[in-house]
Amino acid sequence: MVDKSEDKIFLYRIMPVKRVMELFDEEELVFLKPEAWKDPFENYLSKIKFIDKNGELKHIDYLNNIYGQCYSLGRETSLMWDAYTPKGDGIRIKIEKDKLINYLQNEQKQYKKDNFRFNKVSYLKYGDFISKIKNDEDLIKIYHKQSIKLLDFFFEKRQEYRDEREFRIMYDANNEKDDYGKLLKIKIPVLELIDSVRFDPKMPEKECDELKEYFKLKGMDGRKIQRSLLYKYEVDKVVRL
Repeated sequence: MVDKSEDKIFLYRIMPVKRVMELFDEEELVFLKPEAWKDPFENYLSKIKFIDKNGELKHIDYLNNIYGQCYSLGRETSLMWDAYTPKGDGIRIKIEKDKLINYLQNEQKQYKKDNFRFNKVSYLKYGDFISKIKNDEDLIKIYHKQSIKLLDFFFEKRQEYRDEREFRIMYDANNEKDDYGKLLKIKIPVLELIDSVRFDPKMPEKECDELKEYFKLKGMDGRKIQRSLLYKYEVDKVVRL
């Protein structure tokens, strides 16, 4: 179920404590190159080899300068906590979707707004991915016409991942002079954009209390800081016969 409050749509992202603290300390969103993503079908176009008439090996080089961030439209599940922070040291940040998009498109001055793409991920059958990889004619066309349209391919995943309900933000840095390396960092007003933080339901109470004080010192409203309620309730009931 999508979290709506006054018709607002929120995005969620679970990260290790260290990464969330870096976000608050540095006030930066960090975008990664898709080559760092786990799914072997992610960025599959960059893995395809082309041989030209001279026998030289070529790739779709355009994809080397793409960066992305992944969020979920789903609030939380036990599987999400286990997948993203299996050690029980996770924090989920909550951001209003339209507010984040508006900031990246109209307020931040570091990067070109037209180079961003925002969209939900579409989930395809395994066979659909295989058919795309096997279609040499289409792949040749893509190779000869490398453009920002290639970002569309980053909004497709196999249907086995559909429970993630993913929403992605991609950035195309191909027409820029700067080399951003493996990371692209965008300065943000953290307290304005991050609506709340929630701690892993498996996180020890003491650590939760320490982290709550950290976020309060950073300026967050204490009511917006809490441990996940996923495992809060325990069955402690006796029935007399």
